[in-house]
Amino acid sequence: MEENKIFRFIWRLNAVVILTAGVLAVAGLILSGIFIVRDITQHNYVEGTVNTEEDSDMVEEWVLGSFEPVAGTPAVVASLVSDQAYAQGYFEKETYSTRNLLFINTRSNAKRWLLQTNDHLVVDYHHLTETDRQQTEEAKGFVYVIVKTDTNDDKRLSDDDLKTVSASRPDGSHLTELVDGVDELIDYTLLDDAIVLISYWKGGDIYTGYIDLETMEFDRVSKVF
Repeated sequence: MEENKIFRFIWRLNAVVILTAGVLAVAGLILSGIFIVRDITQHNYVEGTVNTEEDSDMVEEWVLGSFEPVAGTPAVVASLVSDQAYAQGYFEKETYSTRNLLFINTRSNAKRWLLQTNDHLVVDYHHLTETDRQQTEEAKGFVYVIVKTDTNDDKRLSDDDLKTVSASRPDGSHLTELVDGVDELIDYTLLDDAIVLISYWKGGDIYTGYIDLETMEFDRVSKVF
């Protein structure tokens, strides 16, 4: 009799364990399904990337951003931004990136595009002022970080590619390529009205060099380590 009670207890305990395991398994399947559906239907948004694949389904829209003053000059500058939307497998992807810069002289209304084409990626650009980076002092020029080529062959222009460091006058004129094949621009400092010291990574090494904003020459380049 005692043995029958023990047997029934064990059987009921096993049934509870099996039922609990089944409930947990079903819950795990439901959660996995939710995550899979979410991953399949989600919309991926990426900044600072240009899709270079030949894709007839890609929709590209162009937007001109807000104008920002170039301090101490009659110039203003605005970013030309591309918004690319396309399908990648089960995903919808959208990329947002700066492709050019428009300078306008607000006195003469003269307009100037920084780049001759919109095929590149402007990773970043910096107002060159004497003691701060808040654009409150007179700008002596600009330094730009631009990706021109898909150097890692991933069909994208992005910060992962090698870059070109360039400089220009405050109104965007005299754009000059200073050094290419750069991994990253580390820092920049305006030493006086015309000389800029920059540091950058290239090929695993750190370099410094000096930009003369009057002649747009880049010299005294040296490897730090």
